[in-house]
Amino acid sequence: MYSAGYPYAQFQLFSSNLYWRTDGAFASDAKAFEVQPCPVSSGADAPCSSNTNNWTFFTFAGWQQTEGEDLQSVVQNPGFNNPVYPGDDYTLPKGSPGVGFVVFDYTQAGRSNPLINPPAIAAGFPTMTFNPATDY
Repeated sequence: MYSAGYPYAQFQLFSSNLYWRTDGAFASDAKAFEVQPCPVSSGADAPCSSNTNNWTFFTFAGWQQTEGEDLQSVVQNPGFNNPVYPGDDYTLPKGSPGVGFVVFDYTQAGRSNPLINPPAIAAGFPTMTFNPATDY
């Protein structure tokens, strides 16, 4: 969230995203995005801060207008088949929701060749089994 003094759009570029929430309230969420405009001088994460009092929050439109981020992005329902638990069906029966998304066959994702030959690695230290019921 802290951009080290760079304009946020130069620090991290958000573009061509589709935002949506099942309650339909993402566009009006006052804390949808946040930035930390100034560094902090103390704390374990300095110059960053986990203290939300050091952050500036934005709605999606505010994020676009103030930070110049996500200018090609939209808030819209992507049209998932049944994204609510227990269905969890994120297929897109009506095709691409836009913003450059290309529908793909998720069953084809991942390795097509199951053979993996990792190199042999010598033991680095002795190991032993751990019994959580007795070894504490």
